Amino acid sequence: MTQRPITPEDIDEAIQKLRFPKPKMSSDEAARKAIALFVERPAVNHCAPSTVIILQEAYDLPGGDLPAWMANGFRGGVCLGEMCGALSGAVMAMGLMAYKVLEPRTDHERRIASEAIQPYVRDLAYAFNHMFGSIHCAVLTRRLERTPEEAEVFSRFRLWEDICPPFVEFVVRQMVKWGEVSQEPPRRVLPGTPFPRLG
Repeated sequence: MTQRPITPEDIDEAIQKLRFPKPKMSSDEAARKAIALFVERPAVNHCAPSTVIILQEAYDLPGGDLPAWMANGFRGGVCLGEMCGALSGAVMAMGLMAYKVLEPRTDHERRIASEAIQPYVRDLAYAFNHMFGSIHCAVLTRRLERTPEEAEVFSRFRLWEDICPPFVEFVVRQMVKWGEVSQEPPRRVLPGTPFPRLG
């Protein structure tokens, strides 16, 4: 069966509709709650789950406990120092937002919703990279600069608990601000656009 092609107009309309709704808490309150969740229960709520949990609460997103459980594997940049878990958690929350706001039911609608969140993901990753100089956990936590002995101490004494709260705070604050302040939605990602080089 041939699927109807997605047009630029389809994507633009979905991006317009996806404007973040008014959150149930301020960006300051959301940031405080996310940091508290991360700092007080880091063995349970790592960077990615802390982010998802608070963004679900702020925007009344669906999924119950399941998204937080799904986010657990993203801590430590999927345990390889890749993309920051807090940023990964925020991207998961954007998917929940698209599901809630756009209510995709058919494959065609799901493809449009998937395209509609891309500019939001891109803008958040740009802003994060601009703020911290990288989106990679290994760079952000300076893992690459450590000797094997230092890395062992870093893990054993959970020193990442002192380093990572600003990353959790930033993504939560940024996403809640998008709902607090009425603004123009981002432009869609054009096909064939080369990937930017982020730190």
